[in-house]
Amino acid sequence: GLLSEFLDREGVPWMRYPDIQPASAGSIWQQLKHARSLVAPLGTFLEKHNIELVHSNDHMQHLTWMAATRHLGLAHIWHLRTAGLSRRMSLFAALFRPHLVTISRFCRNSYPRYISARCRIVRNPVFNLAPDLNKAADRAWLTDQLDIDPNLTIVGWVGNFTAQKKPLEMLEIARRSPDEFFFVLVGEPREPMAGEARRYLEQHKLHHRVHLAGLQLPAHRWISAFDVLLSTAVREGAGRSLLEAMALGTPVIATADGGHLEIVTDGNTGMLVAPSDTEGFCQALLRLTQEPARKAAMVEAARSEIHAQYSIAGHTERMLALYRSAGVGTGSRTARVSP
Repeated sequence: GLLSEFLDREGVPWMRYPDIQPASAGSIWQQLKHARSLVAPLGTFLEKHNIELVHSNDHMQHLTWMAATRHLGLAHIWHLRTAGLSRRMSLFAALFRPHLVTISRFCRNSYPRYISARCRIVRNPVFNLAPDLNKAADRAWLTDQLDIDPNLTIVGWVGNFTAQKKPLEMLEIARRSPDEFFFVLVGEPREPMAGEARRYLEQHKLHHRVHLAGLQLPAHRWISAFDVLLSTAVREGAGRSLLEAMALGTPVIATADGGHLEIVTDGNTGMLVAPSDTEGFCQALLRLTQEPARKAAMVEAARSEIHAQYSIAGHTERMLALYRSAGVGTGSRTARVSP
């Protein structure tokens, strides 16, 4: 899929893990039993390739590898990328004692205390720090793609169509904004929210001012082409579209909620608006576009922040420090533990 295509494109060698049935839904006992059944095939694979650490990135992969790594006494890192942890996952984390890392203080603070106390924070990096940025060319490309007046202000939004991302609030902002603004929503049109968005456009006759672009991979060129990026989402662990926009020189306006508060400094690197305050978003949008000097200063401060805090090099160093603290690369591989 997308991952293997990316690795092939980047020339990164990779291998498949054994042909097993990964963890799936079920009761606690069913999931424990299934994880135990994977000890033999995954354990053989880990030992054959002399793997010292498993770094998993979603709940199903945490469950898939937890028993095999525990059985062999190997380091297992759970990378927690969302806020909140179910009682079940909290129980498994306490039982199997993986190393824990998450992407923001907001995420860490949402976990039970006995989990958050063991959880480190390593912020997501931004891959494209735009050394060859050409926003004028990207903007010209987009206005040509959409066949719109280049004098319009293009307001972008990036996210999957889910209740958490609140695309309908973005459409309400579009409805309330003056005609000189054109709105572009980029993201996977998941149902039922995508259907609600289409009905909203029909009801308020917004097709001439709003374009639903669907999923665009990669989205960098779109984000670079936007004059402003809005994020109406709530309870975001971090907010990747904000980080990418800030790196690409696109000013941001976001909800003052969740991980956004750790990314955007209101009035300095962007603007923050109370959740669901569509009128507040409209007013912030007008202020930003009417004050070009303030906008330019905000863009410069945001790009400096991204380069200082969200580089791949910095992220790599922090992750390697976590690997070393887990005993990897130090010659201290733990002895085999009986199940």
